[in-house]
Order: sequence, then C-alpha cells, then structure tokens
Amino acid sequence: METSEDYYPRIESVTDNYGNTATPSRMTVRTGMRLRVGDVLEYVVAASDPLGEKLEYRLTGVPPYDDEKGWATDHILTFTITSEQVGVWVEIGVAIRSQRPFHARRGYDDNAIFVYEVLPPRAAG
Repeated sequence: METSEDYYPRIESVTDNYGNTATPSRMTVRTGMRLRVGDVLEYVVAASDPLGEKLEYRLTGVPPYDDEKGWATDHILTFTITSEQVGVWVEIGVAIRSQRPFHARRGYDDNAIFVYEVLPPRAAG
C-alpha cells in the first residue's frame, strides 16, 4: 500500500549561513538572532524525492509573494534583508516542491521556518 512518503519530496535539512539548522524533528527554528536590514541570509537545502525527480526551491515570507513566482532549481537560496522584514518575530521559510502536478501541501511539498528579529538599519553618522 502506498503512503505519502512514497510520493512526496521531503526536506532532510536546511542550514542558514549563521549555523542554524532545521531537520525533520525541528522544522521551525527560533534562532534567537538579531539581524539588520542589509544582512544576507543564505540557506543550503538538502532534500529528497522518493521518485528521484528534480526539485524546486524557494523562500517564503519574502518577495515575490505570488505562489508561482520565486521557484528555482538551485538548492542554495540567498536573500538580503530589507526594511520590509523589520520586526521582532520575522519568519523566513524555505519550501520545496516536485515538478509534478500534485503536492503534499497547497503549492509545495515540505518547508522549514527560521525565526529572526530584524532591527532597522543603523543610523548614518
């Protein structure tokens, strides 16, 4: 009997450039980090597809917000924080999906979330 694990891709790990890692046992990572506008985030994704097909990757919580835009075939995703992300609880997600028409969730197959605090840019002077 087939199960969802026989069909849908899943994330094995996602690591940001500050050493924070999400794994299947902990897919939401409260980093405790304070970042600033202009800081760069880079995520390296390790994921597998039980059918062995190519995967697509994207960041969520950052532009573009359209569900069909922003997907890439590179498993390394980079983003520069803008003033739009300033806040005490900023969630930046990493999502994966197969190129098949059906997904485990609405529009994607698996995701991890990293939570940061983002401070405004330093005052010039």
